[in-house]
Amino acid sequence: MKFRSIIEKISNAIDAVESYLCFALLAVAVIVGLMQVICRRLHAALPWSEELLRFCFVWLTFMGAGLGINAGSHLSVEFFTSLMPKKIQRALAVLAMILVLVFANQVFLKGITVVSTAVKTNMLSSAMRVPMWIPYSGVCVPFGMMQFQILAAAVRLLFQDREVETP
Repeated sequence: MKFRSIIEKISNAIDAVESYLCFALLAVAVIVGLMQVICRRLHAALPWSEELLRFCFVWLTFMGAGLGINAGSHLSVEFFTSLMPKKIQRALAVLAMILVLVFANQVFLKGITVVSTAVKTNMLSSAMRVPMWIPYSGVCVPFGMMQFQILAAAVRLLFQDREVETP
């Protein structure tokens, strides 16, 4: 099987998981936010709703960043690179992806440290009493998936003109 097609299948699977999670989290956020507004209007606040919304938005933010990498929709400044030859443009794009990959890897590794600390200390959230490793995982899980999406984007960029066979 061709290397690029394997990478694309895994990348598409990660993209599908991220899409479904983002849809579910956004649906929960909309429903809980609407409930919170209605309950406040009726002078009966929900003490847990703000915390749940915050956790949903953390997960949504970082999952959405991974989706943006796969879609190629992140902002970039191409003014200077567009003036250069195609080979240099491609090399600079790969260099940028490597830098983003290093950043994503560092966030992922630090996130694992935070999650393991939360597990060891049995930290609970203040309002919902949920184990804090769940919301903290909203940083390391998406950044873990993001690393693969960056690698897949780099493979797409490097081998856009040809296929690479697996050894």
